[in-house]
Amino acid sequence: MNEPNSNDSISAHHFLVAVFISNKTWAKPYLLFSSLV
Repeated sequence: MNEPNSNDSISAHHFLVAVFISNKTWAKPYLLFSSLV
C-alpha cells in the first residue's frame, strides 16, 4: 500500500490545497510555487 512514489497522493494534496486557497489573493503565487516544486 505504501509505495515510495506516491505522486498521485501528492498531486491530490496540492490540488486540494490549491482549491482551498483558491479564494486567497496569494493563490496565483502559490500555484506558481507549487508548479516549480
